[in-house]
Amino acid sequence: MMPISMQTLVASNTNANDTEENAEATLEESEHELLTLNTIMQEILIQFSEDEIEEEEAQHSVTTLETTREAVADEEPELSPEEKNALAFAEWKSDLPAYDTETEQTDFIEKVAPAAVLIANAQGIYPSVMIAQAGLESSWGRSGLAELYNNLMGTKGNVEGRSATVRTREVQNGQSVYINAGFTIYDSWDHSLLHYGSLMKNGLSWDSDYYSGTWIENTESYQDATAWLQGRYASDPSYASKLNQTIESFNLDQYDDIDPYDSELESALEKLYALNNE
Repeated sequence: MMPISMQTLVASNTNANDTEENAEATLEESEHELLTLNTIMQEILIQFSEDEIEEEEAQHSVTTLETTREAVADEEPELSPEEKNALAFAEWKSDLPAYDTETEQTDFIEKVAPAAVLIANAQGIYPSVMIAQAGLESSWGRSGLAELYNNLMGTKGNVEGRSATVRTREVQNGQSVYINAGFTIYDSWDHSLLHYGSLMKNGLSWDSDYYSGTWIENTESYQDATAWLQGRYASDPSYASKLNQTIESFNLDQYDDIDPYDSELESALEKLYALNNE
C-alpha cells in the first residue's frame, strides 16, 4: 500500500472545502430564490385582495346607485290639480285626428280643430261644420280678415266696440255685388270661433232661434245644418254644397265623433292657448 502524500491530502481537503462552500452557496441561492418567490406570491395575493375589495366596493356602489334610481323612479312627484288637468287636456288634444299628408288645408284644420271641437261640443253644434266654414270663409287662414283681424268666420258687427270696414262680395237679388261692411276684430282665431259658437247657439238679438237649425238636437246630420246656414249665414246659393264638399274631402265629420273634454269651456280654451304658446 502506497502512502498518501501531503499534497494529495491537502488537495483532498481543498476539494472538500470547495464542495461545502458550493453547497452552502447553492443553499443560500435557493433560500434567496424561495424568499423572493414568497415575496412575489405575497404581493400577488395582496394585489388580488385589493382588486377583490375594489371590485366589491364598485359593485356595491353600482347596486346602491341602481337602488337609489329605482327609489326615485318609484317616488313620482305629486302633481297639483292644475297640473293634472293640464296633463289630461294635453293627452286629449294629442288624441285628435291627424292627417298623413301635410297641405295648407290640413295644417289649417289641425290648427283650428281643438278649439272648434271644444266650442262646438259646448254649444251643441257640429265641429265639422264649424271647421269647414272657418276654412272657406278665411281661405284656409290666408284672407285679409284672418291675417289682420283674426276673423276666421267672416262675422260682421263688433265685439267690445272693435270692427274694421272691409270691401266684400255678396249676392243680392241673384247678382254678385261688392259692398263695404264692418267686420269684427278678434284677439285670436280661438276668440273668433268662440264668438261664432255663441252666435249659433244664441242667435240674433231679434231672433234667438235664428240658427237653431244648426243644433245637433234639431238635426239628423251635418247636412241639415249646412242647409240651414245657406241664405241665413251666407248669401251664396251654393254655400251648403261647398260646405258639404269640404267636409267630405277632408273627412271632417270624424271630429263630430270625438268625446268632449270634461271641463268648463273657458278653462279648456285657456289650456289650449297655453299649449299653443309653449
